Amino acid sequence: MSVRRALAFALALALHGCCASPRAPEPPRGDPPPDRRPGNPAAERARSFLDAQLASVLADTLEDHRGLLAHFDPSASVLGEGPIGSAIANLQAGVLAQNPHDEVIAAKVASLTAGGNDRVVWLQFELAIEVKRWEHVSPDDTEETERRIVRGSELLTAASGWRAVAAAFSTPREPQPRQPAFPVADPTEPGPLTALATDPGLAARSVRDDPAVAVVGLGRSDLAAGPAAARALLGKLGERRPGLQGKPHEVRTADWGFVHANVDLPLAGESLPGRAAVQLIALPDANGAWSVVSVHYAAL
Repeated sequence: MSVRRALAFALALALHGCCASPRAPEPPRGDPPPDRRPGNPAAERARSFLDAQLASVLADTLEDHRGLLAHFDPSASVLGEGPIGSAIANLQAGVLAQNPHDEVIAAKVASLTAGGNDRVVWLQFELAIEVKRWEHVSPDDTEETERRIVRGSELLTAASGWRAVAAAFSTPREPQPRQPAFPVADPTEPGPLTALATDPGLAARSVRDDPAVAVVGLGRSDLAAGPAAARALLGKLGERRPGLQGKPHEVRTADWGFVHANVDLPLAGESLPGRAAVQLIALPDANGAWSVVSVHYAAL
């Protein structure tokens, strides 16, 4: 081969290497996570909803919440905040665990558990949030960035156009002794779901046999997915002897139900109990009973 032909051949190889489409990355080995497994429409719907909801949260401003609001049914209720119409003003900060002087640098879905059917989808997730703090607690506090975890549980329904009808968002922390919390908005009389929400032992015995069942507790490690783990965490929560405080907001339909309630948690050596709120989501069984698919405790 002549020198001229050799140079032309080398140039062609170089151009092909720099301009050809890159090879697609090899798929990860092992089973995909539950929210990515093919053939699971409920989990796929939940992932699509959550990705869009998080994008709206990040795009909205302090004055304009229309993006986030579009993901909720007008009748929706948010744990600890009440009806979505009034809750929306504080919801962006709650979802992002954002203080007034924080700047959110990044937010992503760290984990997702979801299940359901053609009428209802429930999802429980963790968001990993990174914020830049512009205000420091003390002169010795020099950290400018902080990583936070936000946990969420939501209920979507076909009747609402696959928007959320119930939602809970919280950061892992222990409740502090304090005076009674503000009453639950739109209170109702306690029903069967209130009994489950305020008696974790009873809820454990009513857990649905579904791998997407999820429970969120108060502490950093209090997170469970699957029936066995859910029952174990509910048993741990039952040892704290929660008691209903005030009236709940309980909604039951032919296809789904949820309850929002405030609870008191006795604290050793304290005259006042710790205050928390609980969201419980359940589906009706053919025998008329309710099976628990999601429980979320949040410190107030």
